[in-house]
Amino acid sequence: MTNQISLYCGNINGGIAVKLLNGKFTYGWKNLVSSHPSNSAYGNAEAQFTGWENPIISLTFYIPIDNTPGGFMTWSLWNKFAKNQYDGTSLSMVKLYVTVGSSDTAFTSYAEVEGHTSKTQIPIQLKSYSLNFSPDDSNNAGFWTINAQFQETK
Repeated sequence: MTNQISLYCGNINGGIAVKLLNGKFTYGWKNLVSSHPSNSAYGNAEAQFTGWENPIISLTFYIPIDNTPGGFMTWSLWNKFAKNQYDGTSLSMVKLYVTVGSSDTAFTSYAEVEGHTSKTQIPIQLKSYSLNFSPDDSNNAGFWTINAQFQETK
C-alpha cells in the first residue's frame, strides 16, 4: 500500500512536483445550509442546502534538516510554495496530487460543479502553516514538522 502526496507549481522547482515526506492528508467539507426559524413555532426549522464552502485541506509532513531525500520538500522549496502569489495563470497555480492504495489511486475532488467532473490535481491556495520541531520528536530535532492549511480554489 502506497501513499504519496505531492505539490506542484509551474514556477517552483523547475515545474517538477515535490513529494512530501511522511505526508498526512485531511480533506474538510462544509455545506452551506440555510434555515429560517419561526418566532411563533417551537421545534426545528426546515433547513435547505444552498451550496458549499471551498474545501479545506490540511497537510502534515516532515522536512529533514540534513540529508533530504531527492525529490522531497526542503525548507527552501517550502518557503517558495508558502510565498507563491497566484496571478491567474496556470504557471503560478499550486496543485496538490494525492495517490493512495496498492494501485496508486488518485484522490479526486468533487467540489467543481461544472458537469460534476472530478479533479485529481487539486488547485489550492495556502491559508496558513505552522512549524514544529522538538528533540523529543526525532534525534536532536533532525526534522521539522509542518502543519499547513490550504483552501481548494478554481
